[in-house]
Amino acid sequence: MPPRTSLLATTTLALLALSAPLAFSAPPQPRAVQAVAAWNTDRAAEAVAARPAAVTTSGSENAGTPAGAAFDSNPTTRRASNFADNAWIQVDLGSVIRVSQVKLEWEAAYGKQYVLEISGNGTDWTDLHTEDEGTGGTVTAHTYPQEATGRYVRMRGVEHATAWGYSLFSFQVFGGEPAPASTTGTNLALNHPAYGNLYQHAGNSPAFVTDGGRPADLKTDQSRWSSDWNQNRWVGVDLGAQSTIQWVDLYWEAAYAVDFDLQVSDDNRNWRTVYRPSAAQIAERRANIKSPGDAVGRHDTIDLPTPATGRYVRMLGKERRSFCNPAPSTAQFGYSLYEFQVWGTGGSAAAAYPALPQNPGGAYRQTFFDDFTGSGLDRFDHNQYVILNLALGGAYPAGHNQVTTPYWGLPQSSVDRVAQGGVKAEIDWVRVEQK
Repeated sequence: MPPRTSLLATTTLALLALSAPLAFSAPPQPRAVQAVAAWNTDRAAEAVAARPAAVTTSGSENAGTPAGAAFDSNPTTRRASNFADNAWIQVDLGSVIRVSQVKLEWEAAYGKQYVLEISGNGTDWTDLHTEDEGTGGTVTAHTYPQEATGRYVRMRGVEHATAWGYSLFSFQVFGGEPAPASTTGTNLALNHPAYGNLYQHAGNSPAFVTDGGRPADLKTDQSRWSSDWNQNRWVGVDLGAQSTIQWVDLYWEAAYAVDFDLQVSDDNRNWRTVYRPSAAQIAERRANIKSPGDAVGRHDTIDLPTPATGRYVRMLGKERRSFCNPAPSTAQFGYSLYEFQVWGTGGSAAAAYPALPQNPGGAYRQTFFDDFTGSGLDRFDHNQYVILNLALGGAYPAGHNQVTTPYWGLPQSSVDRVAQGGVKAEIDWVRVEQK
């Protein structure tokens, strides 16, 4: 038996200056796509600046700590509530957006217990984040893996930590409208299940490449997928049904692929390569070496001379960008994409998958195994649902002991020795089995 290792094990159901576009042939037909709203914009500050009445509250401590002070982008002003445990503050964003994260900067009078909520009408609320043991400071709540869409965002207090109420220097809401449709085609990938192998962590899940959001500068850390720091990594999308694919738009963060394959599949197992950059294009991408602070992303438009057919599309990385000389072996990160857009016809608005069986018995095949004798940062992906086995020493269980719940019908699971969060446990073996 290998030595017992203390680790964090999590099971997650999950499924960044703009360079010149990289066009590889004339597009099949002219197209016009409107610019998408920047997801690195504080939508709450914008809304309150345009209409101060957009912020409402259950009550303020005094006239010197008004509700609007949490949205004025001034680090020296603050909003303070009355002293009630159930005090709240909410902002009307002016229109329905897809919220990617909410950021609170607490003054010394912080919330010990509170809930961040979202609503489409200001009456019916859905929880985004629940805090039971708050310690103040700066708190960033990512909405992932929820699809958090609404017009109103609220911080509802449950218990304040001090003798005072709830005091905020800032209350920021980030997000954006889904990318608009092309005038001549449809983004078949928008809001569809996305998946990838060995991604960095839940905050950079594959789910973000199809959420319609990207920062305007292709630089900031908003709504992106990133792999771990290895070469042979991929991210893909299920279009829901057989499709005819005309072109693909890849909106990269600075950590773009120098060399990659664009592949399609009918069954998510057998893949056909429909595009790879030319030697000259690879050389141009490889030569663009800049430090991480100076590097920016790029937008690749890949036009297929002959439309491809398939249900699944993926980007398979073959060489990562370098951020200093000598290239390419030093100072490399993984691959990082804001958006993976697939344009064409067909597809399905809903990708259907087999339901989780009530009786999880039967035959399974092993798809992942780690004995944790060395360092481990592992993500794995699969088609339907999986079994996760955690062994705490002794003989490894002969069968499964937990069935994951599908998310988007295409779950992903992760076992991460170093990630923050999750269930701390002493684990000797992890095996994943799939039907």
